[in-house]
Amino acid sequence: MKLLFAPWGNPTGWRELFYEFEGEKVKSSTSLRILQETIEPDKTIIVGLDTLAEEGSNYKEVKESAEKKIKEYVSKFGLKNYDILIAPGIGAFPSGIFHGDALDYYYNIIAKVSLNLLEYSDNTLDIHLDLTHGIN
Repeated sequence: MKLLFAPWGNPTGWRELFYEFEGEKVKSSTSLRILQETIEPDKTIIVGLDTLAEEGSNYKEVKESAEKKIKEYVSKFGLKNYDILIAPGIGAFPSGIFHGDALDYYYNIIAKVSLNLLEYSDNTLDIHLDLTHGIN
C-alpha cells in the first residue's frame, strides 16, 4: 500500500511552476500532480486547516467550508484518488480568529491518520510525505 501525505496551506495564491521529480517534469500549481503521476500512490491524503473556511455558524460547518475550498482546488489541479483531513489551525484570518494550541494540530492529525491507516489490511506500507506547500 502506497500512501502520499501532503499538508496544505492556502492554495489560493499558488501559481503554475515546473515541478521535476524522478526525471519527469510537469507544469502545475501543486507538486502533488507530479508525485501522483510518478509514485502512483493508492491514496493521497491532503491535510488542510479549518482556517481556510469562508463560512460556518458551528465547527462542523467551518470544517465543511474548508474542505469544500480544498476540493475546488484539487479539481482545478487535476488531482485524483484523494482524501481530505481537516485539522485545527491557529491565527487571525479574514474569516475569523482561530484559538488553540499548536499541539492540537499534531494530536488531531496523529489520531486521524492512525484511524485512516487501520483501513488498510496490507502489512506493507510505503509512505511518502510532500511538504512542498506546508501549512498556513
